[in-house]
Amino acid sequence: MRLHLARLGFASVLQVAVIVSFGGTARSQSSFRDYSLFGARGVYLQGANVRGGIVGSNNDVNVGSFSSFNALAGGGELIAQGPTVSGNVTFNGNVSLGGATVGGAINSGKDVTVTAFGNTHGITAGGDVTFNGSSNAGNVTAGNNFTLGSFVTFNGDAAANNNVFLNGSTIRGNLTYGNSLYMGPFGGSITGTQAVAPVVARPSTFTPVGLPPAIAFTSGGANLTTGGTQANPLAPGSYGDLRLGSFQDLYLGPGNYYFTSIEILNSQAIHFLGLTAANSINIFVTGNITEGALSSTTVNGLAFGSADPTLARNVFIETLGNFTQNSLGGDQIFGTIFAPNGDITFGQYSSVTGSVLAGGRVISSVGFTENFQPSAVPEPPALVMTAVGLILAAASTLRRRAASTGR
Repeated sequence: MRLHLARLGFASVLQVAVIVSFGGTARSQSSFRDYSLFGARGVYLQGANVRGGIVGSNNDVNVGSFSSFNALAGGGELIAQGPTVSGNVTFNGNVSLGGATVGGAINSGKDVTVTAFGNTHGITAGGDVTFNGSSNAGNVTAGNNFTLGSFVTFNGDAAANNNVFLNGSTIRGNLTYGNSLYMGPFGGSITGTQAVAPVVARPSTFTPVGLPPAIAFTSGGANLTTGGTQANPLAPGSYGDLRLGSFQDLYLGPGNYYFTSIEILNSQAIHFLGLTAANSINIFVTGNITEGALSSTTVNGLAFGSADPTLARNVFIETLGNFTQNSLGGDQIFGTIFAPNGDITFGQYSSVTGSVLAGGRVISSVGFTENFQPSAVPEPPALVMTAVGLILAAASTLRRRAASTGR
């Protein structure tokens, strides 16, 4: 049996190892790759435009006004002010949407509240549903109460296991409730049928996402205050602290770079040189990464916005500490940022082409943008050896069985 390790990415090796040892759990182990932005302990975005993938957390997600996403998911609660979500919203805690537009289904293990000017599709909640939105195009199922705001028209069927409250509002569909229907001083109307019967709400649930463990590596060597040149980029290898002042550029080519810490001040450029689909640039930092404001990125001589976005899958930045930008922001990141033990904090109007994965929190100021490219987490040697051991053990067992049966 041939095993081409060089062609096995981290996800492939992880899936092989898990399938051999644990059977059907491989799918859940690799689900982090579906996330464009993930903070295991929370996500706090003042305003963001994330194209593609899922934004989520095993904890709470809080997003500000003028944000847009493909999908939102979390194990805690969602508080969102006026976001546009083209896909689904799935949380195990409460979901509070202020003026949101949601193109997919909303699922909550607890309560869902949609305030004025909210446009939604179907809603399923384990607890209460309060709808003060302006329009909807789907049904609602509440495990407890359903409250329709005053003079609101709901286009769809409504079902609540406990009570339904109307006040000058209209349900254009059928209504089922388990206890009572209450009309306020302005009454209400139901255009379809009414029935009193138990209602069972079965919202889709969020399964906690497991990030890969931190890759084991060390750093050490000369401290650097320069970052190479176009003609002589910094050579791959192990270094101490990298500290670049304002207007000092950093030039990196394919290979692995190991630093004790990185501190980059303001208004410089990071140049990725010679990057192709067949090679990669990996940056490993045992301490923190600190970045000033207005740092730009070029890829093979092309400006950030003109670079081939798929090459971001071949750039990987891991810090065993925190990744922190200056609050003024305006920085450009190309590739995957992975902080398995810490937080990732962006300044205002920063941009990412790639993915953002934190074992702690992900925090951004206003104007954050991201174009999703799947995670570039490389294969850690220890895990590769574990996978190889499992595969070879399985192959040995198969050979012994074949020998014993004469096949």
